[in-house]
Amino acid sequence: MSVFNTVASATPKLLGTLSLVAGLSISAAAQAAPVIDLGTLAEGTTTYTAIHQNKFSDDFKFTLGNASDLGTKAENKKVSFFGLFDLVNIKNLSFSLYSDAAHTHLLGLGLDNSFSSLSAGNYFANISGKANGALFHSGEYKLSLNVASLTPPVPEAETYAMLLAGLGVIGAISRRRQKSASTFLA
Repeated sequence: MSVFNTVASATPKLLGTLSLVAGLSISAAAQAAPVIDLGTLAEGTTTYTAIHQNKFSDDFKFTLGNASDLGTKAENKKVSFFGLFDLVNIKNLSFSLYSDAAHTHLLGLGLDNSFSSLSAGNYFANISGKANGALFHSGEYKLSLNVASLTPPVPEAETYAMLLAGLGVIGAISRRRQKSASTFLA
């Protein structure tokens, strides 16, 4: 077998392998980034920080257990080198909040938001931008979600016991005063 025949027979295998690798690379690049599940948010502040290179888009899912007010803040965590240039920076950082996974019911845009009287349920958010820091085209952001529950707290059993004990003491004092007033008049 000549060298030409060996190369000719190996070429289809090589091309097939290369096309398979290229196809897998393209399909992997086309897949959406996984949704970051923050779970059920408790009352207070939940934070999430991420570092990215180049253009990015992060999708989040979280649940509000009760009707709540929600404050959101997305911050660019810029790091400068003596004010001369940015080592770490994000250009065009944006935040969006949605009430559905398909991102059709927009609740708000902007980096610093306040949402009043959100009902209990699932919510979805997106943060996107372009990391353009001088250090490997990197950037860092911090997302803060501040939840304030609108459901009034349920009093503990001890609270009711103290209330009944206080009413009993007031009743006893009132009765004692009535007896002493009636013996004084008699």
